Amino acid sequence: MSADLHVYHRKIVAGAGDSLARIAERIPAGVVVLDVGTGTGALGEFLAGRQCTVDGANYNEAELEIARPHYRALVVADLERALLSELFPDKRYDVIVFGDVLEHLRNPARTLADARALLAPGGRVLISVPNIAHVGVVASLLAGEFTYTPEGILDDTHVRFFTRASLIAMIASCGLKPAAWDAVTKPLSDTEFHDRHPDAFTPALAKALTASPDALVYQFIVEAVDEREPVPVAALPARVAPELAFIVQLYFAAPAEPFAEERSSKTLASIGKLRQRVSLPIGLEGPMKLRLDPADRPGTMKLLRARIVDAAGESVWTWNGSPDAFDGRAGLVVVPNGFGKPGVTLGLLTEDPSLSIALGEVVVPAGARLECEIDWPMSPDTLALSQVFLEQLAPRTGSVAPLATFGAEHDVRRIAELLDAARSRELELAERVRRLEGDLAREHEARAAREAEARASEASHETIFTRLLRKPRS
Repeated sequence: MSADLHVYHRKIVAGAGDSLARIAERIPAGVVVLDVGTGTGALGEFLAGRQCTVDGANYNEAELEIARPHYRALVVADLERALLSELFPDKRYDVIVFGDVLEHLRNPARTLADARALLAPGGRVLISVPNIAHVGVVASLLAGEFTYTPEGILDDTHVRFFTRASLIAMIASCGLKPAAWDAVTKPLSDTEFHDRHPDAFTPALAKALTASPDALVYQFIVEAVDEREPVPVAALPARVAPELAFIVQLYFAAPAEPFAEERSSKTLASIGKLRQRVSLPIGLEGPMKLRLDPADRPGTMKLLRARIVDAAGESVWTWNGSPDAFDGRAGLVVVPNGFGKPGVTLGLLTEDPSLSIALGEVVVPAGARLECEIDWPMSPDTLALSQVFLEQLAPRTGSVAPLATFGAEHDVRRIAELLDAARSRELELAERVRRLEGDLAREHEARAAREAEARASEASHETIFTRLLRKPRS
């Protein structure tokens, strides 16, 4: 083997939070483990203290010599060519570990699928891989750079890259399923991309970069089991970002402190969804002030309900539906919804509109979050297109009130009323379509029944005719 291979020196410290420490914490005492990609033997050394029996495979002979005292058996293995089932043919393992290994292989699925044959009944595979969708990588790409380094996400020996979705797909293709998820998260400042300052981008772009659920995930950790095991598939810890989305952001600060980006939380909401709930963690406790940025673009949207809940889901504060609850506004106007409907309509005039929420004497507990029920920021262009669509439907569905063409100077109350009318019409049309689909389904069933009855009758006549032909003549 080449003497020039990089040696990865690692040490497991309980509770340290890095990927190898998190993997080690998931391995119980006294089990049999296969450590694929041993490095210098940090995992084997740690597990020896837990009375585990550990075998290992590694490509770098220099690392193996350091690791050898901590393993029952060690083999030099080039997993681009060799199969684990051939290297350990008579062994079965309670746990197989791929700690930052699969990204070094050109065909990681081949190795992972083969490892399944080495699992003992109820065995598990523990995997950690870097997240190529980390905000640092994305920020570097926006700057026109993709620079490899000796270690890190862009380690110069990495030949495969993973997002959460592609990792899930590979695991499934290998006959495995995720039973538990974990992740190592790192802000930009704590990574090799620390020189990528978000301030170099426009506020809207900087906000979008960190809004993805996996933006700060540095490494994914997944515990997988054979797909035949009676174990439920683990739910994803963060929802998958909607394909068409806008950003909702919440700032929190002590009453005398200014709002700051590092004291905020974000989430993505769906464009085109008329009613949706967003949940924003509040990373502070005690008396405070809040600022809600309901969207990252101009438009007209509804804020229907809002409340603060504690860690157990119990309400701490509930918005009364009045515009007076917002003691500060920037880049938007607020109009009560008409016809006794809950909430308000927000006319968003900029890409960074905000509402300051007056909490009064409310003391926010640790682990609280703000839950809001909203729709989505509909642009004037969307309203105009809706008008064209409704006018084309008018000959078949009846007359519709004109929506008119809107600009920033139009009255927001009028827009709110017309939005109510358009959305009510949309729901009415959807109900009409549902009834038509039901009628078609019933007609299809009736036709199928008639055809079956005709076939049965035809078969009956054929049987009678056959009997007559076979009847002997007198």
